[in-house]
Amino acid sequence: MSVLRLKVDRYLPNTGNLPYSLLNAGLRETIIRRLDRVTPSTRPLLFAISPGRSGSEFLAALIDATANASAVHEPRPKMNGAFLRGLSEARLKSTYDRRRVKIVQLLRALGSLAPGCMYAETSHMFVKTFYDVVLDFFADVRVVHLRRDTVHVIRSFAELGYFSNASTHWRHWMHDPHASEPLVAPAVEEGEADSFDRIIAYLIDIEARAARLRERYPATPVVAARLEEISEPAGARRLVDQLGLQWTDAAAAVCARRKNRRAGKKRIVGQPVDVAYCRERLDHYLELARRRSLPLPNGFQGWL
Repeated sequence: MSVLRLKVDRYLPNTGNLPYSLLNAGLRETIIRRLDRVTPSTRPLLFAISPGRSGSEFLAALIDATANASAVHEPRPKMNGAFLRGLSEARLKSTYDRRRVKIVQLLRALGSLAPGCMYAETSHMFVKTFYDVVLDFFADVRVVHLRRDTVHVIRSFAELGYFSNASTHWRHWMHDPHASEPLVAPAVEEGEADSFDRIIAYLIDIEARAARLRERYPATPVVAARLEEISEPAGARRLVDQLGLQWTDAAAAVCARRKNRRAGKKRIVGQPVDVAYCRERLDHYLELARRRSLPLPNGFQGWL
């Protein structure tokens, strides 16, 4: 690993903090092909599955406050943007080598940790654009499947203008189920789908991708967690114990100060949405899916 780190430092200083567009120019031939000759670290790593707006930033803060883990939220390279556009099996296969840029950042992060410290990273891009390169390379990877009440996720997406023309930010982070290859076909045709239909189709696709990760990597331990439960000290402590981490007073303090940091952005977009309406739209969408006999992911309705 030391040889790789020297090469990274020589050609691309501060690699772990640079966006992919800057990494790509000198990295593919110079560094990435050398990964096959690197012995992966045996240190445990932790990642999260989520659709976004489900508490992944809070999860990173909680884990980082334990005694034996260092956690970050969406570090660079973020693996969004170009990697995400037109998300499909063919595209993921063709970009596999370039997506291994993520490994370089992880090796740098691991090299800076104290002995016995777990590295944790939370990003909803993990299940979409880089879980395979990570799980193929590292031997000890653990995953938290973080869920939040679906109706509240729908409302959060809608209030932020996601999957609509009210915002362009989401296009860098989320794939439109009608413009990519979702694992479950949308229940509403593209010409008839509004932003709520697209949001729900996206959430179903994320759950299907989580199931596919489990199928492809059955040896990878996946711990289920709900934001509503881990926001409370008792639930947070149970999760920390499950992950083999050590609870601290700082972790308890993270639970105490949790708050919605995007309220201001929601007011700017200006789309207040009623929870009851989100429930109505979700029920309607699921009824359409049943009529079309679409194969909803196992357990999807169990965590709504």
